[in-house]
Amino acid sequence: MVAEQTARERGAWIEPVLAALSLAVVFTLHPLEHSTLRLLDLVICLGAAVSGMAPRSGALISGVSLLSYLFFPANLVSVAGLTVFINIFAAFRRGLPERLPITIVLGVAVYLTLVRHSYGGTPEEPAATVMLVLLLSIALGAGHGWHQSRRRLAVERVGAEERVATMRVELARDLHDTVAQTLSHAAMRAHMASMHPDATPELTAELELIAADCSSSSQDLRQLLRNLREHDQGEGPVGGPLADVESLTAVVADQADRLRAEGLQPRVSVEIGPVSAARATTLSKIAVEATSNMIKHAPTGSECVIQITEDCDNLVAYFGNPGTGRPLGRKGLGLVGIEERAALLGGRCAIERDGRTWGLRVWLPHGYEARDQELRPRAATGSPELRPPTAQAESR
Repeated sequence: MVAEQTARERGAWIEPVLAALSLAVVFTLHPLEHSTLRLLDLVICLGAAVSGMAPRSGALISGVSLLSYLFFPANLVSVAGLTVFINIFAAFRRGLPERLPITIVLGVAVYLTLVRHSYGGTPEEPAATVMLVLLLSIALGAGHGWHQSRRRLAVERVGAEERVATMRVELARDLHDTVAQTLSHAAMRAHMASMHPDATPELTAELELIAADCSSSSQDLRQLLRNLREHDQGEGPVGGPLADVESLTAVVADQADRLRAEGLQPRVSVEIGPVSAARATTLSKIAVEATSNMIKHAPTGSECVIQITEDCDNLVAYFGNPGTGRPLGRKGLGLVGIEERAALLGGRCAIERDGRTWGLRVWLPHGYEARDQELRPRAATGSPELRPPTAQAESR
């Protein structure tokens, strides 16, 4: 989220710079001969300048000021009205849900003032109309292209961060299982050898020094590995080993924020009981990957669903968004990874399509940890429902 906000702030300079250049052109072509009109020019350019940070307010300021030209003679109207295309560019660059109404209103306003009012009934009217259509196409194409590029970069950045986090955890695990264990065993063997009755005092002292060095190095390495694991905890429990329902809910909330930041409308819910850390971690990682797919394929402004529920046998996660998704028979690395994560816990996943909606449903069988937590209160109250597990339950 911080990276996405920073990227948005880095792009906020474009509209002010374009508006400043437009204002310079206006004052160059139209000297300060009519103060009221030049004030309108300034206000229109101001609306374009703020459209990067406040696109709705900027469009309102520019549109109202532009229509005010209709109350002045046509020969006094300046080219400042063309800066409304900066507002249209900003609306598409930001992925604003109201970008189409803003485009229509501002497009009609600039046509009425700069074409009908200024060139109505003259031979120049068709050429002026073509020029406006060309400028509108440039603004729409540039804004839409900018927005799509930013979305792709955001998805790639999240994927890179996830790969780095996974690599850190795997590196810490491998070092713990190899180097740390070897150092601990070496310290223990050196300490045991130092207590051998045939060892000389000099050899005993040397072996004790080796044991102390190995033990100290092992502790230092374990501290480094702990820091390596804890480095990614600030990103949420996706890569952590102690995930639970609360941490899973937090991850889903983070994904809703990601969708909202990309101009999508999230609808999320997590309605499950206690789950094991392995299942919470798996569902968290699947939610992150599925959200990345939504950002990549869902139309801007559409509703995206993240729903995690449970039935008697499974935890059920559903991710849906309008659109067709990938063609049949073709799976990206993200979907393959989701299938592999689910399969590790005996689960499965399926792609669901109804023509307008693309959905991914994942089933994970309940774990023994969740069943134990469910049975424990019944055992405490002596509930008659507490019975030995059936063969079907054991097969899960």
